[in-house]
Amino acid sequence: MHGTADTSPAATAQLRRNARSLLLQQRRFRTEQLEDLTAQLGSTIGEPHREVARALTAAAHHALRDIESALRRLDDGSYGTCGRCGQPIRQERLEAVPTSRYCGPCEYAADSRRTGSMRTRPARRPARR
Repeated sequence: MHGTADTSPAATAQLRRNARSLLLQQRRFRTEQLEDLTAQLGSTIGEPHREVARALTAAAHHALRDIESALRRLDDGSYGTCGRCGQPIRQERLEAVPTSRYCGPCEYAADSRRTGSMRTRPARRPARR
């Protein structure tokens, strides 16, 4: 991963172990959250609470899909590589958002397209080797 972070094989292996542990913890949390929300939706809660539970359920399903995708990338060896440009994703980004599929510039570009923003894309820093 580029930047000033340690990119040695040992550091990369440690980053992946840490990511897997965190992702498994997040998966357990989301699975339990979905069970609780499903129980709430099956109960006699009022409509305003039901709408909130539906929104939370959708968000939890989305987060769970991202977590599962990151775990698959860990398994197939593509974790830490941008799914768009193929460049390494910064270690700091992966530590902050372990489900990251894209490097910062590619995520920014995708967000800008989704929101219709006309802001310019930040310059990509060359990868350090």
